Amino acid sequence: MLHVKQTKDSYFAAVEEWNRTHRIIGKRSIGELVAQSEQALRFVPKDVPAVVDVGAGAGILGIPWVLGARTRKAALVEPDPKKSAFLRSFVSTAPEIRSQLLILNGRIEDVTRETLVEFFQTDFILAARAFSGTEGLAVTMQRSEFSRDATYIFKPLTLRPGEYVLEKLTV
Repeated sequence: MLHVKQTKDSYFAAVEEWNRTHRIIGKRSIGELVAQSEQALRFVPKDVPAVVDVGAGAGILGIPWVLGARTRKAALVEPDPKKSAFLRSFVSTAPEIRSQLLILNGRIEDVTRETLVEFFQTDFILAARAFSGTEGLAVTMQRSEFSRDATYIFKPLTLRPGEYVLEKLTV
């Protein structure tokens, strides 16, 4: 369990360091980031083996989530190249979780189901920690290939507007 704490500490330290020059989390403090991460993680079911973090940003949902169990996997989908570069950089320094994470620079609409199924080899849920509200998220999901064979429910992640988990209801 010590390696998990060390990796989590090194992750948050890397976020703080990159934020000084690249503004990957804006003006939030590392304390706020840790609190947001812990709050968001409470809403992802612990028995779910795989999560697609839509608009992953600096990875504050996906990375701490995979650190919670060696059997978990996450695909971090982030359209901003500098945030994706941060994610790749951090994962390259954390070999203990490298096989648990897939970093995709792009929008969820551009991600194929085959890419995720090949990586996860199991069912997965979609999570969106910071999005422009349910209408924006619903439109995005309708444009993606995920809308063809599943129904999703939006569950608020926090009391802040625009933070949701999409839970797959049917396949």
